[in-house]
Amino acid sequence: MKRALIFLFLLIAVFSLSYTIRKGDVLRIEVVGYPDLTRSCAVDIEGAITFPYVGRVKVEGLSVDQVTDLLKERLSRSFSEPEVIVSLQQIAPRNVYVSGVVNRVVNMGIEDLSVSELLSLLSVDLSSVDLSKVKVLRDGKVFELDLSSLLWGEAPEKDVMLQENDQVILPEKSYTEFVKIVGAVSKPGIYPYRREMTLLDAVAAAGGTTQESSGKIIVLSKDETVEVSEKDIYQKNLLLKPGDTVHVQKIDERFAYVVGAVARPGMYTFSREESLTLKNLIAKAGGVSVDKRFIEKALITRGGETLEYDPDVLDENVEIEVGDVVEIKKFEKTEVYVSGYVSRPGVYEISPKENVTLEKLLSMAGGIKGTLEEVDSIVVTRDGSVITLSPNNLDFSVKPGDVVNVKEFVPKKAYVLGYVRNPGLYTFGKNEAFTLRNLIAKAGGFVDEGQVVSVKVAGKEYSPDEIVKEDILLEDGVFVYVERYTDRFVYMVGDNVSRNGKMSFEKEEPFTLSTALKKYGIEDFSLIKSLSLLRNGREMTFDPEKILTEDVPLEKGDTILVRTVQTKRVYFTGDVYGYVDFAKDEDITLEKALARFGKVQRKYIAGLKVIMDGRVQKFDELVDVPLEDGAVVELNLKESIRVYVDGFVRAPQMVVFEPDETPVLDRAIVKAGGYREDTLFEAGNITVLRDGHEITVPKEQTSSFELEDGDLVFVKYREKTHVYVFGEGITNTLVTFEDEETPTLRSVLGKVGGVKSTGSERIVVVKPDGEKEEVDYEEVIKTGGPVLESGSVVFVPLETENFAYVVGEVARPGAYELKGDVTLLKLIAQAGGLSNWALRTKVILRRGEKEFTYDFTSIEEVQNVKVEPGDVVYVPPVETNYVYVLGNVKNPGIVKVDRYSTVFDVVMRAGGFTEKAAASRIFLFRGGPQGEVTVCDLSGVLSGKGGGVNLNVSPGDVVFVPDNPLIQVTEALSIVNTIFSTIRNVKDVMGW
Repeated sequence: MKRALIFLFLLIAVFSLSYTIRKGDVLRIEVVGYPDLTRSCAVDIEGAITFPYVGRVKVEGLSVDQVTDLLKERLSRSFSEPEVIVSLQQIAPRNVYVSGVVNRVVNMGIEDLSVSELLSLLSVDLSSVDLSKVKVLRDGKVFELDLSSLLWGEAPEKDVMLQENDQVILPEKSYTEFVKIVGAVSKPGIYPYRREMTLLDAVAAAGGTTQESSGKIIVLSKDETVEVSEKDIYQKNLLLKPGDTVHVQKIDERFAYVVGAVARPGMYTFSREESLTLKNLIAKAGGVSVDKRFIEKALITRGGETLEYDPDVLDENVEIEVGDVVEIKKFEKTEVYVSGYVSRPGVYEISPKENVTLEKLLSMAGGIKGTLEEVDSIVVTRDGSVITLSPNNLDFSVKPGDVVNVKEFVPKKAYVLGYVRNPGLYTFGKNEAFTLRNLIAKAGGFVDEGQVVSVKVAGKEYSPDEIVKEDILLEDGVFVYVERYTDRFVYMVGDNVSRNGKMSFEKEEPFTLSTALKKYGIEDFSLIKSLSLLRNGREMTFDPEKILTEDVPLEKGDTILVRTVQTKRVYFTGDVYGYVDFAKDEDITLEKALARFGKVQRKYIAGLKVIMDGRVQKFDELVDVPLEDGAVVELNLKESIRVYVDGFVRAPQMVVFEPDETPVLDRAIVKAGGYREDTLFEAGNITVLRDGHEITVPKEQTSSFELEDGDLVFVKYREKTHVYVFGEGITNTLVTFEDEETPTLRSVLGKVGGVKSTGSERIVVVKPDGEKEEVDYEEVIKTGGPVLESGSVVFVPLETENFAYVVGEVARPGAYELKGDVTLLKLIAQAGGLSNWALRTKVILRRGEKEFTYDFTSIEEVQNVKVEPGDVVYVPPVETNYVYVLGNVKNPGIVKVDRYSTVFDVVMRAGGFTEKAAASRIFLFRGGPQGEVTVCDLSGVLSGKGGGVNLNVSPGDVVFVPDNPLIQVTEALSIVNTIFSTIRNVKDVMGW
């Protein structure tokens, strides 16, 4: 026992050393001495994990030791010599997918399996599998295997080692795996084929020949027809093949043979009254077994000569002769294999006669799962060559034998931090160049390009000019940091009171004394009475007249003292601040002073006062009056009105009304892009938040409702009354109703043009909660039928009734035909998958009077649930529509949301920002702290400048508002994780 344990330990140790991390693995990470940092980290679909003080790091393809070294190196920036322990807590499943005789997902674990070893794990009856035609689909290629020797207890000549995501097809054995014997034998019938079976074996199995035998025996094989004498079968060892038909001919018998693509190949006899025709022979054989377009030709063999006919001969009454052998020849190659990003990957049949485009083939496979934008390329493998197509090239003609692989596009991602307008994580579509220039553009550009020192990317630095001129390619998941220019400044002391104090210099500005004087407002240096500079405790005096020719370089922190020649001056106060100077002999008027001041447009002046010699003159409009030296002009300006528009609008943002605009509600909505366009929802009433009170404004009163500065406008939405229509002989579409319309079943049918003659007389109505009702078409025409609930599904079925229904929170509610074995997981995939608002833990399946509940967070539970005709699947909405709003908001905690809630919306519902809130750097964690993070900038919203990043939120998201605008993603993640850890600990202690 001890040796066994030691061996097991060594095995695990060796496996951990050699194993490379894969997507879906779970790593246990511990930092010795810091128990709060212990985490179980799942490797996400990008092959990365997120860890406190480290952030996101890619670990896919690394060994456990390499991950340990990587985390030690990153954590050493925050901790002194950290001791890190990394172990494999859980290995991601290595699945292969089996279809055909059985439909199952098999996890291979850590061991490699061959196809024959897989069969031993499936516990399947091999006699029901056509082992000669087992197929393996891998990366667009098809491997066909003959494993028939397994039936004889022998190893197959050719076997394949399976890889993750392989698809194994086990075809069902047909009658071609048997031998049929008819005619003058004691026990005509079908007998199992045995290895090396002879004609004598078959005759013996049928009880031998009878007295009616003519002595002639015909053997019909797939490739040939053989005629032998009865006495020869005892002397010649004639071997049979699977699917052969043996006919012991009777005396004076009228008969003919038919093989190939018919329902029941074999020999058929005709009475004296029956016409011996090709049409009658095909009818006796149960008709052709495939669609006519899959038939290549018809062959009639008579007396050693073979005649060839077009498939159209099957519809004609062509006479045949006794003993004729008719072969209905099917095209050998009709299969096309479809895999990848489609709704129903698998094998589909097409005829070499017809021109089948890629578009038609993909529609046969249920269409692309998402949109064409989500497809990277379509790869067609044909006769060993590979053809790569654009998703837009859907008119490409496919041929039998092609393997079509639709490859999903995985967006590339990059993080940008530092001196850009909207730092955060950005993704790139397939048609977007993944360059540094485009990433900076997505982040809103530099705050001020002139203040950028360098852009750091993976150990390299680039200037703004290099980024503009060159296409600098990025790597997926890269971090980019934009470094800002460090301020240079001096201190100014002089007569210009408004500009005294610290004076900063832009990056491109010369750091000289003449530049400082011009920035101080002195253009004519002859007006300077005295000029000196204090540096390191020393005062230096300069001649103002020589500064233009002998400029003085400055140093950071210098103090400049300047005195000017006395001039006349007019001061401005009120809503603006400053002054203007005039020469001693110059006349001053109000118009002249305003023109020289230059900061105020005439149309924005609401009123003004002029104060001179202790007298106050008040004017309601601008009047040109003379001014004296020292006059004070107090200006009262018209104010702009700023309101924030959120909710069911195209571009939620702060909108600004200039003083000459009327701030009515409908114009504010137009400035926010107008109402959203949506097939299921429409704008409802509008709520205006003003001074802590809510005002409800009906939609029809928006043109007369006047807004005030600081109002928050929230456009609510409501669901349109709608019904989904699907089925045979009816237009498949979404039908919506106006408020004044009653959604009866008759009105629904009227909107879609009624039911055509190909449709059923029965109509199935499935209510939004999954309840099903059948209605007669004639009854609907007479009475109008039932009044439908919004969200109902109306379905006109085929007579087969081979359909199941999906309603509720899926992408495409409706009725779906069940082809073969369909699982609950596959049915939901056909309906476009669950929406972000689906209650995944409580999906309801109704079957007759019974009801079953399934948890879609457990794939193993739902992938084996078989769906039956008539089943109704109801996906309810989430019961707790909330996000967490944490950090510097007035009421942090849980906030309820709807489909159109934004980051700004949930912050407002949490009481709004505190005074310390850094509104320019809000973190949105998708689905929780371990999800994808985006940095949102709402500073423009608060200042009235608009723009920024204000994303929609979904249930389970976390919004964190920090108090520091320089905080990094890793620091924010650590704070959020600490808050969540505290919440969990409190729950444990309190027993919640």
